[in-house]
Amino acid sequence: MSQVAKRLNESRAITREYFALPHHTRSGAEALVRTAATLSYLGFLNKRVSCVEFAYNKTFQLVHEHSQTGSMDGFYDRLRSEVHMLITDHLTYHAEEAPRVAAYEILAQVERHQWSASFVATQLIDAHSKLLSLGNE
Repeated sequence: MSQVAKRLNESRAITREYFALPHHTRSGAEALVRTAATLSYLGFLNKRVSCVEFAYNKTFQLVHEHSQTGSMDGFYDRLRSEVHMLITDHLTYHAEEAPRVAAYEILAQVERHQWSASFVATQLIDAHSKLLSLGNE
């Protein structure tokens, strides 16, 4: 097995472990959306668009999913898949450190920048919160 293939497999496993992002509870769903917004803010999810544009696009997708199905599970699944794919790509091809070290550093950055990212991605965070509240009425 080549070095790239080994690193890819290791990166996939680490991404699944460190970025599991379950969304089956309200707090898990909120954590998924906030983490994705923060990763976008930090540049891991949006090489071509700003965090504001990312938030706008995801808000549209979220509202569309909810209005079409009455559920947000498909949105969460796609968002988690997108996070996993792009973080795996970063760990495999762009990070200079070992994948586990790079993933830990990303998580630390997410922790430090979550408030700033939530401020920039307010539209997405607020829309998500309102839709969750509708489901609890």
